[in-house]
Amino acid sequence: KMPTIKVTENEIKMFGKESVLVYINNHKVRLDGESLVNYLNSFPPEIVSTVEIMSSSLTEYDANGNIGVIKLNMSRNVNPGLRGQVMTGYTRNHYNSGLVSSHIDYNGKNFYLNANVYGSIYQYCNNSSYSSLFPNTVVSTDNPMKWRNDEAMLALSAGYNFNDGGNLSANIQLPLYANETVTDLNNETHYINRCSQALDSLMTSMGTAVKDTRQYDFDVYYDRPVGNAHLYAAAGYARNIVGSSRNWVSVTSFSTSTPLTDTLYSTGTLLYDIWTAKVDFSFPFIGFEAKVGYKFSNVNTSSDNKMSSQLNDNQNNLYHYWENVNAGYFSMKRRMNSFSLSFGLRCEYSSTSGKTNTATKGYDAVYCDFFPSLSVSYRNDNNIVTLSYDRRINRPRFQDLDPFRWYISRYDYTEGNPFLKPSYINNVEVNYLFSDVLSCKGYFTAEKNAIGRFVLLDSLNINKQVQAVDNFMNKNSVGFSTDFYTSVKDWLDVNLSAEVSYTHYKSNSKSLLSTSGWNIDLNANLDFYPNDRWTIFVKADECPPGLHNFRIMGNSFRMDVGGIYTDPRNRFYVKLSFKDIFQSSSPTYYYYCNGIKQTYDNYYDTRSVSVSFSWKFGN
Repeated sequence: KMPTIKVTENEIKMFGKESVLVYINNHKVRLDGESLVNYLNSFPPEIVSTVEIMSSSLTEYDANGNIGVIKLNMSRNVNPGLRGQVMTGYTRNHYNSGLVSSHIDYNGKNFYLNANVYGSIYQYCNNSSYSSLFPNTVVSTDNPMKWRNDEAMLALSAGYNFNDGGNLSANIQLPLYANETVTDLNNETHYINRCSQALDSLMTSMGTAVKDTRQYDFDVYYDRPVGNAHLYAAAGYARNIVGSSRNWVSVTSFSTSTPLTDTLYSTGTLLYDIWTAKVDFSFPFIGFEAKVGYKFSNVNTSSDNKMSSQLNDNQNNLYHYWENVNAGYFSMKRRMNSFSLSFGLRCEYSSTSGKTNTATKGYDAVYCDFFPSLSVSYRNDNNIVTLSYDRRINRPRFQDLDPFRWYISRYDYTEGNPFLKPSYINNVEVNYLFSDVLSCKGYFTAEKNAIGRFVLLDSLNINKQVQAVDNFMNKNSVGFSTDFYTSVKDWLDVNLSAEVSYTHYKSNSKSLLSTSGWNIDLNANLDFYPNDRWTIFVKADECPPGLHNFRIMGNSFRMDVGGIYTDPRNRFYVKLSFKDIFQSSSPTYYYYCNGIKQTYDNYYDTRSVSVSFSWKFGN
C-alpha cells in the first residue's frame, strides 16, 4: 500500500502526475506500462527495504515532464547465499494468456548478483468504436481487434561493496523477444446521410499490424564516501529498435458505382540511441546537507516510413532528430528542530535538431532554462506538513516531432509536428502526513503550451481524419487527494483514497474550444484475513462523469475480487483474481473539433479471471 499510488495490471499512476519514473537502487528503469509492472512483480517483496515516493523537489533526478518518482531501495541485509522466486500465471478474458518469471539473487561478503527473467503471452480484444457528426454526414467506424503481445526479457544486476564503504554496480537489460500483432476482426467505416439516414458508402479496411521491438539498456553506478562527503557517478546507454508494418485490403462500396478495392501497406522503422553520464557530490556546508551535480544526455533518433503509392507519392520518408542536454544543479537540505528546509536549482542547456531527407533546412532550436525548487516541512510527533514548489519542462517526444504519416486506413493517419515547442510547468503542493494512517495533498499545476494529440476534422472534407499533435492549449489544474489506511484488529485492512481536481483548458488553436470541468477518482481496497493462511481482497474504483484530458468522460467503475493462499512456511502462494467483474471500466467520451462532435465508445478486454503461483527457494 503506497499513498497516492494506483497500480493496475498495466499501469502505475501517481495522483496529480502524468507519469511515474521508477528507480531501483539509483538505477533508472527504462520500462513503462505492462512491461514495467511485470518486471517489478518479478521481485520478491521481502528484499525491498524502503520505498520513497517523491512528487516534488526532483532537482537531482530530471526536469522533464509533470512526473513523480518512485525509488525502491533493495536490502542487502539478507542471509548470505543463493535464493530466488519463480512465478507463473494464467489469465482468461476473450483469449488465453500466460506469464512466467523468475528472480535469483546471490549475496556474498562483498559481491552480490541478481537476475530477473520473465516472459509473457498476453492476448485480448479491443474495439475502437467512434463517430464524427458532420453537418450532413455521420462517419462511424467500428473496429474490433485481437491483440497479442509476446515478450521475454533478461535483466542482470551485479555489484561489489568495497571495504572502504564504496560500491560499484552495473545493470544490463536484454530483450529476448518482443512482438506485437494486431489483427482486425472487423473494420468498417459507414458514411450515413444525416437527413435520409441512408448509407452513402461503406469502407472496409481488414488487415494486420505487426510491431517488433528490441530495447537494450546498460548502466554502471559508483559511489563512495570521501571523508564527510559522498561521491556518486553513473553512466548509461540505451538502444531501441522498432519495426512496424500494417498491411490491409481497402474496399470502398458506393450505392451507385462499382466498389473500389486496393491492397495497401504502411511500414516504418525507428532507431534511437541514448547516452547519459552523471556525477553528484554531496557534502556538509554551514549546517546544510549540500549536493552539486552535472548530467549529460544525448539522444540520436531516426525513422524511415514507407507506404503504398495510393496513399502518398513520396514513399521514402526519412527523419533524423538529435537532442543534447547539459544540466548542472545543486540542492541544499537542513533540519532545524521541527522544521526542515530544502531548495535547489537546475540549469539545462538544450540543443535540438531535426531534418528530413527532402528538406533543405532543418528544424533547429537552442534554449537555456532554469528550474528552481523549494520545500519547507514541519514535523510534530506523528504529523508532517510540507509546502513545496518546483518548475519543470515537458519536451516533445520523438514520435510527436516526426512529420511523416503512419496510415491506419486509407483516410485515417497520424503525423507529428517538427515545430513543436516545449511546454513549461509550475507546480505548488501542500502535503500532510499523519503517521502511516492518513496522507493528504493539495496541488496547483499550471502548464503553458501543453502538447496534445487530437483527431482534427474538416467539414469540407469528411474523408480526412488526421491525428495531429500541437501545442494546443494552456492547462491549469487544482486538486486534492487523500489516502487513508487502518486495520481492524487482525482480520481487516482498509485503504481508502480519493482525488478531486478541477482543470481549465485554454485553447491556443482555432480548431478546439476552451473548456473546464471536474474530475473525480475514488478507490477502496479491503483485505480480509480469515486466518493466517488466507487473504480475501476486494478492490473498487469509481470515476464519475467528468473532464479528463480535454475529453468529456462518462462514468467508469471497476471491481476486482480474489483470494491468496500462503503455505505455513511462506514458501509459496496461490492467487486467484476476478477483474472488472461488471465490465464497466471503459467510459464513453466525446469532444468537439472545428464544431464537429466526435464520440467514442471503445471496448477494452479488462474483465478477466487469472490465477498465479509463486514459489520461493534458497536461503
